[in-house]
Amino acid sequence: MLSMLSLLALTQVYSQSKPPKQAVTIGESGVKYLYNTWANSLFEQDIEMWQKMTSSYQQRKIRNELVSKKRNFPADVFMNGIPNLINLENLSMVSLTQNKVHAKAVFFGDLQLLQRGEGKTSKPAMLVRQSLYTIDFYAEDGWWKVGQAGVLDLRHQPELKKQLLQYQFEPIKLPIVNQLPELDPLVSEADYIGNVWVNTQGVEVDIIVNGISLGSVAESEKALLILGGLKLGKNTIKYRIKTPNNTSNSLVAAIEVFALSEKRGNKPIRLWSLEKSNKNRQPDINGFYSDSFMLTAEQASTL
Repeated sequence: MLSMLSLLALTQVYSQSKPPKQAVTIGESGVKYLYNTWANSLFEQDIEMWQKMTSSYQQRKIRNELVSKKRNFPADVFMNGIPNLINLENLSMVSLTQNKVHAKAVFFGDLQLLQRGEGKTSKPAMLVRQSLYTIDFYAEDGWWKVGQAGVLDLRHQPELKKQLLQYQFEPIKLPIVNQLPELDPLVSEADYIGNVWVNTQGVEVDIIVNGISLGSVAESEKALLILGGLKLGKNTIKYRIKTPNNTSNSLVAAIEVFALSEKRGNKPIRLWSLEKSNKNRQPDINGFYSDSFMLTAEQASTL
């Protein structure tokens, strides 16, 4: 007769050898069902359903942003409203690419906003005409979850738009991954809120603050939230400026770090700028320049 210890060991071996659940292949109706269920969780502000329908990859990104703003996850997921959601019913699905872990659906048409409780006689709100809308799903524990969704504007791709309008095109096959995307590092809750303002022309800038990558900015002006927030005392910044080869255009890269106040009416405090940084620093092997800046107790008292 097997002892309880032996039964436990057999159970552990079985659970370890049991293959993970695989998500079923989905078609257009499945894509619409999953997307609309996810969208409804946003409309209803149903946190439990939202977590079930949203990929771990996307949840980690949202969680890191919220705690970096000194907010709570998941309680404050809906605090700033919901993203633009698209009504898929009047769109043509021009592609659905999938494997065991990733599925990408591509829709084409006039993108109208999905509205909660929209009646048949109400006039749909138009977001953009004749564009593509892509939805990524990731398979987790045998279930497809929404990873991300977004608009691909075709205003600068007239030939592709023409082919789509005339339905004379090869199926659009956007790339998909063969394994689930790696989760972003879990950042600490912020002590103080900060951002990095970046303005680039002709260059691309990569930013790392306190050891955490904030991503890249190219040919635009953008404020990047400092993930994990600012610390009292010494903080670090690393930046890399990448210039295209054989360019004759004027190149501009402006970078500034600000501490943001939670008190209404208080202006942001500039803590560091590329303009005033040490110009004699040498980059590391990966091309990053390193510097540091201080958030003093006196400055922090106004935040």
